[in-house]
Amino acid sequence: MEVFGMGPEIPIRLHPKYFGIYLYNRKQKHLVVQGIHDYLYAFFGSSSIDYEVKSEHGLPPSLKNIKRTCINVPKNTTAEELEACFTASPNQENIQLDGDFDGNLCPNSAILGAEHLRIISNKGHGDEILLGFRGKRLNCDCPFHDATIVQFLNEWKSNRGFHNLESLIINSIRSKNYDAADLLKDMDVKQLDRPQDTLHLTWQTSRSYTFPITSFVPVKSWKSGFSSRDYLIRDGDGEKASVSIENHFVSFALWNGNSCEMENIND
Repeated sequence: MEVFGMGPEIPIRLHPKYFGIYLYNRKQKHLVVQGIHDYLYAFFGSSSIDYEVKSEHGLPPSLKNIKRTCINVPKNTTAEELEACFTASPNQENIQLDGDFDGNLCPNSAILGAEHLRIISNKGHGDEILLGFRGKRLNCDCPFHDATIVQFLNEWKSNRGFHNLESLIINSIRSKNYDAADLLKDMDVKQLDRPQDTLHLTWQTSRSYTFPITSFVPVKSWKSGFSSRDYLIRDGDGEKASVSIENHFVSFALWNGNSCEMENIND
């Protein structure tokens, strides 16, 4: 009997004991995944289905019409091998890379064009990822050199880059401590008029894959944000963005496109 439209040359069958589990030859994993995806796409189409890939053991094959991808990157994976996973679906809403990802990507990588990009890495710095990012929201759990943070802020403020960026969150709690006074000393940082005021910014961050939190309702995003009195004004168009640098964290978000709420720190 054919399963997911695949003939006897790709044997796959239901597990005799566990419902919803299929058995197949590991050497044919990519063929099986490709076959299942093609079968489901031919049946459901693209109008109302979000196709997602979550790979915890090995790199996934390159599949068409994928909206979100989460990869636990295996050790010794090259930039070219990782890039090949996105050849068929280069324009994705959300990508997450963790595992043994070392921070190395191909020049002009499709990964850097994802609208929402999440990087979790203990193996290297995130400098090239930040400077090459072309999407809207970047969240990095990895260290950065101070010069890269300064370069990013300067390029944004002078209107020379990062025109699509709406928010940046850097968490270097395991490896780096940032000095706000040093990084912002030449930035012409503005502050809110009243010393008791702080601006709280929030936004919805798309998940790299959906899963049920309660009952069977899939959760596709979660709320992110931070508070700060400091902000920058971009040259040319006057766009404003709040910035916060404290200990291991760097946070940056535009006022336009995010939810902004003034708060009194004395309340």
